[in-house]
Amino acid sequence: MEAILYQSGSACRIYLLADGSNCPAESFLTTSAAMKDLTALKAKAEQARSSHVYRAEGVSIRFTEDLVVFMKASGLTRTALAEKIGSSPAYITKILRGDTNFTLDSMVKIATALGCELTISMKPLPATTRQQSHKVNYRGIAPRQTSMLNDHSH
Repeated sequence: MEAILYQSGSACRIYLLADGSNCPAESFLTTSAAMKDLTALKAKAEQARSSHVYRAEGVSIRFTEDLVVFMKASGLTRTALAEKIGSSPAYITKILRGDTNFTLDSMVKIATALGCELTISMKPLPATTRQQSHKVNYRGIAPRQTSMLNDHSH
């Protein structure tokens, strides 16, 4: 059996197709059952998006995407980049595959080798995620001022 989801606006149906068939089988899930499944799936996706692991992986992916763009723009190969940062081509390959948890030091070395400056910034989480962690009023605070929120030495 193969399931096919048809969605149009708010209407949603899941058809179960018999093996090799192009026609819906006699049984199919009702719209309300499909919507329950879809709602549960959306809730799980939202829960995943609010996790530390998801956000860390997103940062890693964005860095790797930038790495690829700037390698192409500068014409650097993995081997040439590895030589510039004093590493092996295998290490660059691991980074490009997402198989390593690189350090800030290695990120700065890579950015510098590509003629770039690594910048890292923080921004408030969306309200729904922030409610699950800390309640902080960020209104009127410039990005650089947030680093001093818990610094009592000033």
